[in-house]
Amino acid sequence: MAKVPAIPLICANWGHDTPTYNNKASKASWRPAWELEDREPAWNKPEAARNLYNTFGEETYLWGNPPAIDVLQLQQKEGVQYGKDIALLFSASGDLRNVDKIIVDLPTNVSQRVEVTIIDREFAVVALNATWLLLALTWQETAPASNLKAAESFIHLWYSAFIPAELYAQLHDNIKPLVTEVCAEFATEAFSVALEKTWNFQSGRTLRLVLTKEQWLKLKALFDTPETLSFERASSLRTAVTLAPGRADFRDR
Repeated sequence: MAKVPAIPLICANWGHDTPTYNNKASKASWRPAWELEDREPAWNKPEAARNLYNTFGEETYLWGNPPAIDVLQLQQKEGVQYGKDIALLFSASGDLRNVDKIIVDLPTNVSQRVEVTIIDREFAVVALNATWLLLALTWQETAPASNLKAAESFIHLWYSAFIPAELYAQLHDNIKPLVTEVCAEFATEAFSVALEKTWNFQSGRTLRLVLTKEQWLKLKALFDTPETLSFERASSLRTAVTLAPGRADFRDR
């Protein structure tokens, strides 16, 4: 797990009774540019059409494309009466959307042990997932908040290039010390050695994270804003990927 990027919420006034949306794509009259301009879409041109995947950017996949799926579906399959421990493996997990969906969909009467193993080769993905989980598990212990406020903070952390000051303080004051303590504990270990840390939370939940020493140090560094990263620079980096002109047809698709 590594870089923790993000983009401002599209609908920043979602707490209002009648939110307003300015995105043209939300209107029934919207049509993609290739249709309005009467041309072939970029994704249907010979070279792009022959490729199953058309790569773009740095090829670090922080977010997946498909909607979240509850692959367990405990209530529909084994049934709510199922009492055995549950162990799930997400190899090459990508982001946490499917894990979140499973946890949310678990029946309220589940009392057995549920163990989820999440693995990904991309440090950026692992760092984001680990930070997200640490924030979720410590939030109620350090800064109890409404479900809506907590959800908004998680979305900012997941997707935003800029995060609110309150969320930054939570990350810097409560999450960073957890990682700093691990780095101090493993100070004499070799950089390439895999090292594990398990946190036990008041809720009864546990989180076990395995990284090399080098990755632990990288994770710690992520909680401090680089001096060279200005607001304008962060904005331009996000825009270059999310709104690249050459990708317009792929977004509209």
